[in-house]
Amino acid sequence: MKRIAFIPLLLALLLCGSARGESGEPSFRVAVASDLHYIAPALTDHGPFFTELTENSDGKLMRYMEELTDAFLSEVEAERPDALLLTGDLSFNGAVMSHEALAEKLRRLEAAGFPVLVVPGNHDLNNPGAAAFSGDGFTRVPSASESVFREIYRDFGYDEALSEDADSLSYVCPLNGMARVMMLDFNTLDHPCGISDGTL
Repeated sequence: MKRIAFIPLLLALLLCGSARGESGEPSFRVAVASDLHYIAPALTDHGPFFTELTENSDGKLMRYMEELTDAFLSEVEAERPDALLLTGDLSFNGAVMSHEALAEKLRRLEAAGFPVLVVPGNHDLNNPGAAAFSGDGFTRVPSASESVFREIYRDFGYDEALSEDADSLSYVCPLNGMARVMMLDFNTLDHPCGISDGTL
């Protein structure tokens, strides 16, 4: 197993397996990342307000988010896993612009032949903290709804899904001929940080 950490807040790239496992059975490699908290460059000038906000929270490396995200995706591309799974908190406070900008970056991996599957986290949807930061203040910007999130990331799991849950953004997607991936959304409006009986 190889572990490489690039982005704060639990982001890790985990690569394991090989063309054949020790038992001789077929296996595959999957990269998994969580909590990118990506912010579109157009949403911050890294001024005093944004700097104070991030330095007094868990976002101390937000100033380098663009470089860290690009480095992470380049590392994934170089390692050539069978798929990349992004397991929530893709964006910094759910701004639609951040989701759109990240999706453009993910298209690079898809174009190189690496499937990318996403699911939202509690920062990604209906977030009242979605904002553009400039100088000493901020301006509210649209946050992604469930339908907007699905549309932005339709190429990253949703349109390829074998099955989608009607009550959340959970889905099942084929990974390859041997395996399926179940991506579970634990952050719906009706069940924040939980899962409904219907989804179960």
